[in-house]
Amino acid sequence: MVTNKNCILRLSRYKNALYRFKSLGFFKIFSDYLADAVGVTSAQVRKDFSLFGISGNKRGGYQIDTLIEKLNDILGKNELQKVIMAGAGNLGSALMKYKNFEKEGIKIVAAFDIDPSKLNSRLPIPVYALDDLEKFVKE
Repeated sequence: MVTNKNCILRLSRYKNALYRFKSLGFFKIFSDYLADAVGVTSAQVRKDFSLFGISGNKRGGYQIDTLIEKLNDILGKNELQKVIMAGAGNLGSALMKYKNFEKEGIKIVAAFDIDPSKLNSRLPIPVYALDDLEKFVKE
């Protein structure tokens, strides 16, 4: 299936808007509300969804949880993408402690730093010497 980059970007924006609507207590959504939240037309929302076989109901709209699940499947968010972190300083440490990456399909599996004092720290993710990066990636 051929889709353009703009369509994929819109799908991601739809998903983010759906999480906002869900946090406000919504269970269902109509294409007009989603379109307003993202800044496109409701026809564009329906067209984008139809490309991936997602259909709503004129009177009932879309189930938010089902729609989020389908968008995550399309965007590859239901599979964790393993990543490594370069740097375990203040910013790196804060990112390693952040708990919501997995919700977005990202799992930090290791960090690398040139500062020996950062190795074997009490962070939730192991920190290795930068010299070990190539070996780690090969494994």
